[in-house]
Amino acid sequence: MTATLNTVPLLNRLFEPERLLLTWKAWEGVDRFAVAELRRSLAQPDQASFRYLLGTSDYELAIAAGFDGYPAFPELDKTYEHNCLPVFTRRLPPSKRGDYPRYLQDFLIAPEAHFSQFALLAHTQGKLVTDPWQLMGDVSSAQSGDTLFLEIAGFRFQNLPADFTPSVGAALDFQIIHDHPEDPGAIACFHQGTRIGWVRHVQKESFTQLMSRHLLRGELCKFNGSPEQPRLHMFVHIH
Repeated sequence: MTATLNTVPLLNRLFEPERLLLTWKAWEGVDRFAVAELRRSLAQPDQASFRYLLGTSDYELAIAAGFDGYPAFPELDKTYEHNCLPVFTRRLPPSKRGDYPRYLQDFLIAPEAHFSQFALLAHTQGKLVTDPWQLMGDVSSAQSGDTLFLEIAGFRFQNLPADFTPSVGAALDFQIIHDHPEDPGAIACFHQGTRIGWVRHVQKESFTQLMSRHLLRGELCKFNGSPEQPRLHMFVHIH
């Protein structure tokens, strides 16, 4: 399967979330769980607090799968108030690095774009190939004029026609599947009536809230990965 490599405009502004969800998955597992939150300070937007999501279903499932905390925050029942954000901004490359413009371009960000480190963590998920952690933005606070950059989950597991070719720039629609047997309320992504994947489970709740308040327009924006593990990303334009 190949993609039609049209181009989409690079983003000049990133969505600035109020909260990031720290997600974890076991090395041998496939499920990713939201285990903690990084919440932005209203008084000082470059500061954030950190706490584990004790009592939530994701947290309990993660504990059962072997989760025992993030190394920098060993006390599971404590809310950390100081120097939390720098722990995670270390997962981003320094802006003075020679290939930093290319890094931004890989995530469809214009070199002249304005954004906070908090927003960049949400946009890139702060992913490293060496560990099981990712950060995902709570998108419920997005407003008209914002554009989200999200990975489409489960694309390679869809029973798509053999000649299906994803086209960058193609329009997407969203539908809540209330009777999904494994994940009630899961949000499916459709292209011309064909389901091509899902909004990621961790962002399902906040995306559902967004759908209740705004008109959303999806657009395929990036196709990469390998033939065995293809990956699709989308822009979600908020109206």
